Amino acid sequence: AWVNFGKTIAQFLCLNKLSKAELDKFIEFQEIENLKQIYKKYKKIVIVSAHFGAWEIAPKFMFNQKMPFSIIYRHANNPYI
Repeated sequence: AWVNFGKTIAQFLCLNKLSKAELDKFIEFQEIENLKQIYKKYKKIVIVSAHFGAWEIAPKFMFNQKMPFSIIYRHANNPYI
């Protein structure tokens, strides 16, 4: 768990330094063009994702796609985190 936590922190710290091309190497988003067409038509989309991999880079990916987004989350149980 600590090794994974360390990797996550390192990835997060380097995130803003990644170019769009570099970021695209880390993300596999199937059917992105379909998602863009749905957004264009309805202006609202709900995407549900499991906690797999480095999900922290998803907002940067969506920003690069020029699609506005919001994130819904639950606060951690530990008050120190």
